[in-house]
Amino acid sequence: MVGSVLPDVTAEVRWTLNATSFLEQLENATEFASVAPSAAPRRHLGVAMQAIITASYVLGVVGNGAALVILSREKKRPGWGRNTSKHHLMLRCLAGNDLVALLGMLVLMHAQLYLPPGFTATQGYCAARLMMRVFGLGSGMVALVMAAERWLALSHPFVYQQHVTYHLIQRSIFTLWALVVLLVSLPLFGFGMYYKPGPPVKCERYRQANDPAGIAYAYLFFTFGSLLCLAIVGFNLAVVRALCSIGRRSMLDRRVSSRSSSNTHHSNYRSLAASKSLAATPEELAFVRLMTALCVIFLVCWMPQMIAIPVSRMYPNATPLLRIADVLMSFHFSLDPYIYVLLRCRRRPCVQAFLKVVCRSSSFRHSDHPISDHPSKHTTSDATTPKTAPRRPDMVLEHRV
Repeated sequence: MVGSVLPDVTAEVRWTLNATSFLEQLENATEFASVAPSAAPRRHLGVAMQAIITASYVLGVVGNGAALVILSREKKRPGWGRNTSKHHLMLRCLAGNDLVALLGMLVLMHAQLYLPPGFTATQGYCAARLMMRVFGLGSGMVALVMAAERWLALSHPFVYQQHVTYHLIQRSIFTLWALVVLLVSLPLFGFGMYYKPGPPVKCERYRQANDPAGIAYAYLFFTFGSLLCLAIVGFNLAVVRALCSIGRRSMLDRRVSSRSSSNTHHSNYRSLAASKSLAATPEELAFVRLMTALCVIFLVCWMPQMIAIPVSRMYPNATPLLRIADVLMSFHFSLDPYIYVLLRCRRRPCVQAFLKVVCRSSSFRHSDHPISDHPSKHTTSDATTPKTAPRRPDMVLEHRV
């Protein structure tokens, strides 16, 4: 009887052990199934948004590359002057800065989308994303130098001719870039936030900081960027005002000149002078419209990025607004080459005609007697020309579109 009971007990123990092992395996499988989806990397961008941003980056890379090629070819043309080299220096710095920024953001975005988390969830990857801000502010610094140069050339031509040199512009750009590198690198030294320690390591934006140093850095960045935007817009508006003032003076001078010459010249010359004064108006308006468009583009593309800093502090869940600000900033890098270089090639005859009007009005302003448009009838003696006048005002007031 004992022998018949022992096999039953042994079989029951074996069944219990098998059932326990099966339950443990089922529990492990369920646990793995619940963990596996969360361990998979989650896309931070939808497919549609990724396509839009990628197309913008590619368009900007092509545009900036084409701008650099055009600028290198223009450098080999005859008539290369000192002021032309200054303009091309600023344009090359802007196109090169934007090209590096677009390539860097394109590579980092696709690395986060398609590479395993072990590569992107590191402090080094977050530091690389942090340093991309150098090129964002660097583009604004070059645009600031370009706007200030335009304003000086139009409103203070003699100061521009005497003091604004190629090396001064070069030093100004590189000094401002060094200032930007210092500002952006502060989180690497503990002042500001750029990643959250793990595991896993997570890259964070400066506007997401919660510690006092990180919050102070976010508002420092906000103040710096806002002042940069206001300075660029202010210089561009000053250029528009100077252009309008020069246009009004040039039209008045030409009318006075045509009236004074009507007593001694034939009527066909009067009609020619009148046609010249009327022909200058569309070029003036075109250039003023361009400068106004630059102000609007800077405000639309830059200010949302700055406004997003206090908004993210007050409304942490305002993700769509923050994403729109990032997209607008990326669009700005793509628009730069088309505004400053590529469209300039299409409008060059229009701009040259306008620059002739600007240079002629400048010579009227700095002479004692009005100068007629007809060179064979009216000339001005050397005694009436100031000794400090530039030798080539057309080179002093040369500008890009």
